[in-house]
Amino acid sequence: MVGEPFRAGRRTRARCRCVCGAEKDVLVSNLRLGQSKSCGCLNRERVRQQSVAVAEGEAFGRWTVLHEIARGAGGERRLLCRCECGRRKPVYLHNLRSGISTGCQGCVARRTFTTHGESRSVEYKTWRAMKARCHPTKGHPRYGPRGIRVCARWLGDGGFERFLADVGRRPSGKHSIGRIDNDGHYEPGNVRWETAAQQNRNKCTNTLEVHGRRVTMQDVADRHGISRQAIDQRLRHGWTPEECWDHGRGDKPPRLTRGYTCSLCGETNHNRRTCPERSAAAAA
Repeated sequence: MVGEPFRAGRRTRARCRCVCGAEKDVLVSNLRLGQSKSCGCLNRERVRQQSVAVAEGEAFGRWTVLHEIARGAGGERRLLCRCECGRRKPVYLHNLRSGISTGCQGCVARRTFTTHGESRSVEYKTWRAMKARCHPTKGHPRYGPRGIRVCARWLGDGGFERFLADVGRRPSGKHSIGRIDNDGHYEPGNVRWETAAQQNRNKCTNTLEVHGRRVTMQDVADRHGISRQAIDQRLRHGWTPEECWDHGRGDKPPRLTRGYTCSLCGETNHNRRTCPERSAAAAA
């Protein structure tokens, strides 16, 4: 507008200047509703475009022009176009030039309503399950209520994309998400894809606190060349984690000898079967 609105009869008008330089009195209501956009030069440009040639193979968004076909009912030019997805459809030339039509309906809808296109992937389902079990009140008892949380980097808008960038794709169907430190949070550096064997070794029920550091029961078993079930049995019989770590096969802690006296040497810290003198005699 180039002047103040004024009353003309029962309606309010305003003096407006078009981009072409022409001035015209326009109804204010038409301006507010967007029904008046120019002095008429846009319609003239539209008519002029109807006579401009369009080369085959010219691209408009996702459309590629194949060739011109019969005009529409209003006399407007129509072109047969092919979308990037392969679908072919007649499109009005005006819709192509104005940007109203940029692709077939399916492609436009997927581009409009698709965030990342990974909603059916294993990684996305893993990310959602991770957030669900870490909920402070509704999560799994061993995760959310226990204080395990998902870092802020992997939450909110773009959280899944950042999670996927940090952790990567699942290597195979035998892998699932796991934490290196079982008492730590889900955060970069503490999360990796693990096999079932790695998951079982790192369960909170399979770890022991030994001399100020946390080890798995399988690590203790491998140290002495015995089975993990043997370590579990020793714990049930009253062994401490330190005693399981320090004493191997056939070597009981002194406090668990129950007063047995060796009949060979008279010592009370072992029995006849594990007596060193018996072993020396057998070697001789």
